[in-house]
Amino acid sequence: SDVLFIVSTLIKGVYRQILDNNSYLKQLVLLTHNIHFFMELTKLSYKWFKDNTNYYLVRKNVGVSSITYKDENPIRSSYENLWSELQYFRDNNLAGIQNCMRRILENYFTHWGYAKDLDKLVDIFIGNERLVYKSLVNWMHSGSHQILDSFYVTDLEYETEIYLDIFKRIFEETTQIGHYNMMMKIEDAEFT
Repeated sequence: SDVLFIVSTLIKGVYRQILDNNSYLKQLVLLTHNIHFFMELTKLSYKWFKDNTNYYLVRKNVGVSSITYKDENPIRSSYENLWSELQYFRDNNLAGIQNCMRRILENYFTHWGYAKDLDKLVDIFIGNERLVYKSLVNWMHSGSHQILDSFYVTDLEYETEIYLDIFKRIFEETTQIGHYNMMMKIEDAEFT
């Protein structure tokens, strides 16, 4: 497994040489069964990589192979799937968004070391935003750990917009807005 990182680094270098016309090679085709190796090779956020990479899935079903083109990287982590769910919930005004938001914040901020407890992030806010953040945490937990009774939910769409805004502000205030933009697929001119 240690060699995986060495080989992937070498392959990325060859790929960059091809794009810069510094190689006798004109195209690079990679085939692998190793998901970790694939992810190490394809998790580049550079525009030059995204603009010059194609993905295909090769599958065998009942002895017949098929090749399917994919518009984007078909392999995603559970964390990436949470962000896709968040976008889907947001765009379709669906209940259940609280659990998704909670899991993203817990994964990014508590499991990866920024804060041990989501309640402690309240200290980055002042005034009304502080109150909205506390409300967001309570809202996420209620939508995550118990069933919402529609009798008590009067305007989920309005409420959700307020909480989505403070959710984004958490990433801004912790100087992690680049991560938010990347995961929400918001183009940032600085990185293109």
